[in-house]
Amino acid sequence: MSTADFLDATALHVAAVAVAVVGGAFALLGIPVPAPVVVLSAAGVFLIYVVDRAWTRAPEDRANRPARVRWHKRHAWYRWAAAAAAFAAMGWAIPSLPGSAVAAAGALGAAGLVHVVSGAPKRHPLAKPAAIAAGWGIGSVLLPVLLAQPAAAMILAILFVRSAAVAANVLLSDIHDTEGDRAESLPSVAGVRGTAAARGGAQICLLAAAAVALVAFAAWDSPLWGIEASGLIIFGATAHWKNTPHPVVLDLLVGWPAVTWAVFAL
Repeated sequence: MSTADFLDATALHVAAVAVAVVGGAFALLGIPVPAPVVVLSAAGVFLIYVVDRAWTRAPEDRANRPARVRWHKRHAWYRWAAAAAAFAAMGWAIPSLPGSAVAAAGALGAAGLVHVVSGAPKRHPLAKPAAIAAGWGIGSVLLPVLLAQPAAAMILAILFVRSAAVAANVLLSDIHDTEGDRAESLPSVAGVRGTAAARGGAQICLLAAAAVALVAFAAWDSPLWGIEASGLIIFGATAHWKNTPHPVVLDLLVGWPAVTWAVFAL
């Protein structure tokens, strides 16, 4: 089993991506990231993806993610250990955060679990990328808004950039899933409109996000927004590749804000 397939099955990298997008948001706002925020973000997102990959049954994964299906059959214990670790981490973080922040994060997490368990957004080509993009976008700015109350314009810019990057990720990832989605009558953009449409949609999302980041760079004279724009342009370049990168690689490209956060921390 390749490293990419292992990460796809375990969702370990998704926790790191969650930390990156939230940490990058705090960095753009010029605010140090509290440790409980890092832990709660990582654990909450990780739990949702573990439920999606290890607890629910997605028939399309037999064709789309056969390595993931085989791995979980051989490692049935993992779902229990991963869920326990996520709950333990959240239990450590929650007492250090205001009740309003915990309640809002809990509501967003509950919405994410409903999305995963119901599978309803999969029934419309645009609903799935829109729902996942909205969840990640709101999640990236929710705690910064509640803890720091920054300017609305900057929050909206971060929300748009994060949501657009995730929407592009979903559109490109679904190119890998065309066979299984069609077999289960799941109308993804790639399956209904074709690979070119999925690539084109991803490019539009990423170009729009890069444009917003460049406008923010000019408006607030912050080099961190230039770093954000660079990552979006790099991500956009992958949409031109004949062979779409592995979904894990696409996920890691969403985690580019880790670079923003690292520069801010220096």
